[in-house]
Amino acid sequence: LNMIFGKISRVSHCQSQEIYPEIRTQKDGWGVFAIDGNKIEYEIWNASTGGGLPTIKRIGYIKNDTTFCITESCYSDIKKTEKGEIVYRFKQFDNKLDSINVYIK
Repeated sequence: LNMIFGKISRVSHCQSQEIYPEIRTQKDGWGVFAIDGNKIEYEIWNASTGGGLPTIKRIGYIKNDTTFCITESCYSDIKKTEKGEIVYRFKQFDNKLDSINVYIK
């Protein structure tokens, strides 16, 4: 799992084969996830200005086949848990993402 939400702007002007090696060398954004029924949980490394790679653990639920909601975020570096809903919706793309498609609109 690589949560590249913050890297999308870079992908928009690079071909996928150019950006992939860069993403692989950076540890922030990479993590693991688990799904149990309609529950989803993932933990990713997060960049830090204070050094090291703290983690963010997010817990939530799967609403349907295109939507999941995060209800809790736990930050390892500041030992803080925040409650609140973050909604992620998947968008269908007409074209298959491959080396022919240069960017995502």
